[in-house]
Amino acid sequence: MTDHHRYATPHEAEAAFYAAFATRDLDAMMRVWVESDDAVCIHPMGERIVGRAGIAASWQEIFRGDGPMRFTLSEPRHVTHETISVHYVHEDIRFGPGFTERSRVIATNVYVKTARGWRIQAHHGSPGVRVMRRPPPAATVH
Repeated sequence: MTDHHRYATPHEAEAAFYAAFATRDLDAMMRVWVESDDAVCIHPMGERIVGRAGIAASWQEIFRGDGPMRFTLSEPRHVTHETISVHYVHEDIRFGPGFTERSRVIATNVYVKTARGWRIQAHHGSPGVRVMRRPPPAATVH
């Protein structure tokens, strides 16, 4: 692994994670993951996957899907300490013809500081619901 793949901050590792996801690049995706069989990945509505081999297989399957995706991360919350950083984000995903289809995933990403820089230790995605703002009800006169 070259220094080119050394993520100096958890934010750099997160940017690399989502870039690999958007471009469907399995090699780039697995460079971001910690080199440990204790790594955990839970895709929305999926089972818990433990270990690099299983995680790589799961991403390979996801990357076989149709067409590119665009990600916008929103409502980030970060808790960072010396060797661990937990990121809570909303993944707003656009896909399909003209990127007209949308999906939201609520994700928790856990990054750990290793001798080779920051790496993702765990990713947990849950289906999100986009809340539609309703106007206040009209006044009723009796």
